Amino acid sequence: MLIKFVGMGVLSLALFTGCAITTFKVGERNTQTGYFESRGEATILISAPADLDQLRSLVVVKNLELLRSQTLNINYFDEVMTIGELEQEIIRNGLAEQVPSVRRANGLAAAANYYREFLVLDLVLKRYEGAEHNSMQISLFDPMTTEYLFAAKTDIVYGLVDQAHIYPLYNALIDYIEDNSKDYNRFQALYAY
Repeated sequence: MLIKFVGMGVLSLALFTGCAITTFKVGERNTQTGYFESRGEATILISAPADLDQLRSLVVVKNLELLRSQTLNINYFDEVMTIGELEQEIIRNGLAEQVPSVRRANGLAAAANYYREFLVLDLVLKRYEGAEHNSMQISLFDPMTTEYLFAAKTDIVYGLVDQAHIYPLYNALIDYIEDNSKDYNRFQALYAY
């Protein structure tokens, strides 16, 4: 009951003060900073050096269509598709025998081998039994090497809010891309559509 009350108080305060709090909305990037408007920063879990420019032709998002749109807003990857779209491409290209499923790591590796090389971007809610908080985590995975290139998290104490949990993760991803790409500049990418 206390958590519900505190959550309602935060929401009421945000509405009263005019703060824009959203949940699961595609964010717009600030033209002054090149980042999504956020409160707080993500904690970096993995940041492995990589030549991302060689891997940018396709990124596959594992879950929501929202993530596809949010990833398009970064304006780095040449193509962004969902797992469902990847499955359709596998079938359309006659590769169902070689790639029976793209829902597991070995299927993703087979798809990267037989279809074309790509990265996998995933956003998941991690629940910790008995813990006082959960976390939202983003990761960038290379199925060809089975290595995580990047991972970050934000802690969730009371409720999931884009500005506090999702946008900081995407801002950390923008920093990772900028650090590992010779071509990407978050300011130029604002106008590259």
